[in-house]
This record gives sequence, structure tokens and C-alpha cells, in this order.
Amino acid sequence: MTRIVFLDTETTGVHPDRRVWEIGMIARDDHDDAATPRTEREYHAFVDLDGLDLGNADRRALDIGRFYQRHPQMAGTKPIRVTDEVTMLQWVEEITRDAVLVGVNVQFDAEALAARMRFWGMLPAWRYSLVEVNSLAVGYLFSNAGSGPGGVRPGPPPWRSDTVTEWLGLDPVDEAERHTALGDARHVMRVYDKVTAEPTFDPWAGRYAADARGNCLACGEKIGARAGKGCGPCYAYRQLVTDPAAYDAAGGDWPAELQDDHAAGRHDAYPHPDCAGCTLAAGARRADAAADTGPADQGQNH
Repeated sequence: MTRIVFLDTETTGVHPDRRVWEIGMIARDDHDDAATPRTEREYHAFVDLDGLDLGNADRRALDIGRFYQRHPQMAGTKPIRVTDEVTMLQWVEEITRDAVLVGVNVQFDAEALAARMRFWGMLPAWRYSLVEVNSLAVGYLFSNAGSGPGGVRPGPPPWRSDTVTEWLGLDPVDEAERHTALGDARHVMRVYDKVTAEPTFDPWAGRYAADARGNCLACGEKIGARAGKGCGPCYAYRQLVTDPAAYDAAGGDWPAELQDDHAAGRHDAYPHPDCAGCTLAAGARRADAAADTGPADQGQNH
């Protein structure tokens, strides 16, 4: 079984001895047996005021998480769960043992929890490699820039969560859940699932589709009346590369429309072994290469 824990905390500051006053986790278990369905469970708690060392807290950090408005013992509201620090940390140790932690700046959360766990004689036992979800998302965006829906190419770092969310085409975090531990953990899970999901689009689509002016996004050739239907040469090349069995089953013949498009040019960029133009172009390239390298090779032999 593989466990991933989507994690977020609200803390009393950014100083080394900061305390966690709210924690949200979603534990996802993927079982080795494919027949066993994935399970997910949410965990959420506020930490009792006695364990927060508020005399050393940073007021600005407390305000970001709306500590005075949301902590049940400060706001006088009915708690979802308020527990002492030791109990909360024992709970964290059990849930995160051998798990992969995923979060926004998850190292910050892990450091705060680990420091307090060791203070109370507990061993942080999650996996050593943490997953920073914004960096994961930016890598996904760079790899798909120009080749999939949206085609967003990220700007330079630092990458803010709101910006990454917008680039991914996800809905922003609801204001009521923003800077709440469980709300942010849920959003981390949404981002992770977006960038790790099986693709639901043809990864070649952007490479043979037409742009608004009717030009092929791959080769730049004018598609004209075929705008929106794809570029013949690019489509045929994609078909040959991604589904050679189907191409061979069809006898290696392209539809006449594609043959005409291919014959119009781009033999170098989209070579095909059955195309006379491509064969001639390849032969010409070999002849040119031999002519260019011949004198140099002869000079080296002397």
C-alpha cells in the first residue's frame, strides 16, 4: 500500500520554535491489489491554547490564518476538534508513518511538526522525500506548454499558489477556506490530482491543430480551408508515429487529401518512407552531407 498525505498547518509564526495551532490532513491509500478501491480520509484539529506558547507568537502570522476569529477557544465557537499538542502529534505520527507528504511549501509544515515531535520524544517517520505541489505543477506546465489545452508557459519564480492555480485552470480557493488548514490541504490535493491525472487530451493535438489564422501550430504552414481540422502532413506524421499498426493495416496509403497536403511541401520536417518527395529529399540531404564532409574527411586522412 502507498499512502500520500496532503498536509497543511497554520502556525504561530515562521520562527524555528513556532507552534502548530491548526492542522489539516487528507490520507490517501492506494492499495497494491488493483481490485481494492482507493480510500481517503480527512483529519482536522485545533491545538489547545496551553500548548501554543502565544507569548512568542507573531501577530501577523496569527492574523493570516484568522486565529482570533477561527480558533474555537478564542472565538468561543463550537470546535470541530480541539486537542492538546501531545495528542495531536501522536495522531500525526500514526497517520504520516511511511507516508509521502504533499503540500505547498510542505517543508515548512514538516519542520514545525518534526521539531515538536522530537521535543516530546517522538520520531517523525514520514518518507524523506517531500512533494512541493507548486513546483510539481510548474514542471507539468513547462512540459505541456504549447502542446495541450491552455498551453501556459510559467513565468520566473517565485510561483504563488494563486497564480499556479490560475495557470492550471482550476477554481481559486474559496475565501472561507483560504488559509484554513483543511481547506488548503484539499486544494493541495486538487492541484496534485490535476497534474498527475492520466491525460484526457491528445498530447499531439496542439502540434497539428490550426491557430486562429489557419496556420498549423506545428509547421506554420497555411491550412486554409482545413482550419480547425488539422494539418494534413502533421496529422499523417502523428498517425505514423503514434499508431503504426493502424497505418500498416491500411496498406500504408494516406487518404488522397493528406497525400496532396504532404506533396505540397514539408518533406524534410515530416518524412514518410512511401513518399517519393521525401525519398528524394532524403537522398539530396545525404548527397549534400557527403559533399560537405568529403574534403574535411580527406584532409584528415593525409
